[in-house]
Amino acid sequence: MIDEDRWQFRVDLVMLVANGGFLCVVLLEVGLFRPTGLAAGLYGTATVMSAVATVASLLVVRQQMTNWKTTAESLELMRIFVIPCPVVAAGIGSTASISEQPWQLLIGLPTAVGSLILTIGLCVGIYTSHRASVGDQSVDAA
Repeated sequence: MIDEDRWQFRVDLVMLVANGGFLCVVLLEVGLFRPTGLAAGLYGTATVMSAVATVASLLVVRQQMTNWKTTAESLELMRIFVIPCPVVAAGIGSTASISEQPWQLLIGLPTAVGSLILTIGLCVGIYTSHRASVGDQSVDAA
């Protein structure tokens, strides 16, 4: 019999390491290549998305390691949006290395839109989990 909680915890830890690693890789690429123009915008969206995904992964792992109270819906929302973030960050990194401007725009624009959708979804999940935890603390204090 598979213990689903332990399995989910392992998946959440792997996603935390993957998103933190891609944040470091994106920041390293920005430091090494010093992109300009469209590539700078792509790296900017990848940096923001990777940072937000790392925070969301930390919150999901925090919920499993402590008695932090939040809603199951916000955790599932964060888990759903965290999973594709490393793939999109890798896509943005490879798109920014294309030297021909028309191809970079054609491939980079949908990738950047996907990155923004993931970032917004993660921010909504983080916000709802924060609101749920603050609501529980105010009830406990009263």
